[in-house]
Amino acid sequence: MSYDGDVQGACEYILVRSKQMPANQSFSVTTRNIPCGDAGATCTKAVTITVESVKIKLILGAPPSINDVALYNGMMYFPGGEIDVNDMFQYVKLNSGVEILYDLGTTAW
Repeated sequence: MSYDGDVQGACEYILVRSKQMPANQSFSVTTRNIPCGDAGATCTKAVTITVESVKIKLILGAPPSINDVALYNGMMYFPGGEIDVNDMFQYVKLNSGVEILYDLGTTAW
């Protein structure tokens, strides 16, 4: 896996991507940060997770989507993993064991 380090400011960057994994487990996670607040801080506006041909989008102020189909509440399975949505978090777990948690506006883990 690769990690691009501590990136701050309004930008889009690769958070993590697979390297030398079986073809059905390769993935990438990118984030898009935007300014928020007056002190120059940034917040994560969008997280895009790609697993093979499946694209998951977690976007501030919008329901998450899988290949552009919105998911409003509950759990949904997709080829390569699952996504769970509740009032506080959007949680994606990939079959490879990778887990992504988005807090709906400021941070992706």
